[in-house]
Amino acid sequence: MKPRVQSLLQRSATRLTNPLKFHSGLVESFAQSCNVAEHPLVSKLIGNLRSRSYGAAVQLAGSIGETVYTDVTEHFVMNQLAALVKKVPFEDPSLTPEATAWKKFLAAEHSCKRTNQRLIAEKKVYPRVPRHNALREVARVWIEGVIGREPNLPKIYEGCDFGPGASLGVHGEATHKAAKLCAEKWSTTAVGACYSRSAMMGDHHIWEYLQKREIVCYDPVSFQDLFSSQIEVRNANKIIMVPKTAKVHRTIAIEPLLNGYVQKGVDLELRKKLRHIGLDLENQELNQLLAKQGSAGGFNSFSTIDLSAASDSLSIETVRDLLPPDWFDLLNNLRSPNYESEWGSGRFHKFVSMGNGFCFPLETLIFASIAYAVGTVTGDSEFRVYGDDIIVRQRSALLVIEILKFYGFSTNTDKTFLFGPFRESCGADYFNSINVRPYNLDFVPLTDRDIYKVANGLRGNKFFVPVGAIAYATAFIPYGDVLCRPFAGPPDTALEVSMPVFQASRFSKWCKGIQTWTWLEYVSTALTDDRHPPSSVQMYGLLRGQRSSQNGSPEFAFRRKTRTSTRMFRVGLWCEYLTPQFFIFA
Repeated sequence: MKPRVQSLLQRSATRLTNPLKFHSGLVESFAQSCNVAEHPLVSKLIGNLRSRSYGAAVQLAGSIGETVYTDVTEHFVMNQLAALVKKVPFEDPSLTPEATAWKKFLAAEHSCKRTNQRLIAEKKVYPRVPRHNALREVARVWIEGVIGREPNLPKIYEGCDFGPGASLGVHGEATHKAAKLCAEKWSTTAVGACYSRSAMMGDHHIWEYLQKREIVCYDPVSFQDLFSSQIEVRNANKIIMVPKTAKVHRTIAIEPLLNGYVQKGVDLELRKKLRHIGLDLENQELNQLLAKQGSAGGFNSFSTIDLSAASDSLSIETVRDLLPPDWFDLLNNLRSPNYESEWGSGRFHKFVSMGNGFCFPLETLIFASIAYAVGTVTGDSEFRVYGDDIIVRQRSALLVIEILKFYGFSTNTDKTFLFGPFRESCGADYFNSINVRPYNLDFVPLTDRDIYKVANGLRGNKFFVPVGAIAYATAFIPYGDVLCRPFAGPPDTALEVSMPVFQASRFSKWCKGIQTWTWLEYVSTALTDDRHPPSSVQMYGLLRGQRSSQNGSPEFAFRRKTRTSTRMFRVGLWCEYLTPQFFIFA
């Protein structure tokens, strides 16, 4: 079996000789298997893909996905068809995702600037009762009740840590904790350095690392001198873009290293405080459940509200208006006041950008305070907020949208559903309580692993399984070379099939000795950085959950470098009816 497996691995990278032709055929086979190929819009979409008019195809797919359908099956089929096209990163002159993203970034900055000017003028120029004053005061009191009047800095310092993403001065593949701690210079804003220095003074291993010796001298003056020689002051973060859809990318910011270090502590503290009032940012299921209930209809059912560029629209004066002064000062000192990019630079009018460590819990806190304040007027106490996914009762929805508009936020009308049978929240789509979430194809399939991912994704929603499209995709893998398994798992490792089909696979085997089925599937293993950091850095990683190797030293893995191999998995027959459990042979 090993030579055969090796040949599979060698051929996987060149499996598809014409990926774009495979994609257009996949869309066409899906339309045919769902009996919608003759629909005028669908036939036009297929024609655009065949003629390589990808810009027109993406635009058309967007309009198909935004149309309101009255039948649940038609809704799922048409949205799944659109989801197979609108996020694929096609290369087409009419598609300018970076330019569109930068235009949206500047528009959000202009909106935040106007919001800041209006809120400042409200206090200084027009000495009268502010607009929505009562609701805003309720929101302020609620926020203070959740996070307190003053931040608990010792608690925040306990949670400070380096995240897995890139930082200014530490980028590329090696962005793990060791690479950041051992960086030549620690980037930070001038004001943020005061907080990071105080946080790091509480960690023995950072003392040891800075002094480069095992016997540590706990002298604050010496630590401050060493810390000052290690930092590099940067008062601007770096704006980059990551793929979102074929039409527009998403702008995110790479923060200075030590700012991100302290922002992580703030993030954990805010998440803990939100969890105490029932807003658990580690659990999306409650939002999904309310979206399902709202799709069922009834009097004053739940509505889902989605915002366009929510984090980019959170202005400085909005945060100042709602948060307690001490909390605002802390967060304001930890954020980057300016931005730089290859498209331009300037001073932020927004408070935080996506990439800031505490952006997500902060916007959750602010939107939840608005939902709560509106509920005191309408009498609706039930609401859920997860980032910019807001769920409130229908009776409260319009007033929530009005308050959000007052603070400069724009409602995404394509993803906001106040009435009708459809609701969407936190990656869950429901039509009359039926799960109609489509599989979103956001890459061009190139290898057999990509084919597995597409086929398993199309099979994921049990409401409607497009057998024809799945058969079309898997036909590109030579018969007998298909790796399959009888249970769910990572989507790109093997094809998920029924037990009879699995038993007929050439790679399935019944082991009499252990009385269980075994099969072969791909495994991706992160490549580890073979550089050996100082012992203080190794202990720092181990104490913060870094996985250790067989000799006990931590394994600092690269961010995107992986090694692909095949391994034999086994599962007991009892798992056919219970939750599957996987074991790797030694």
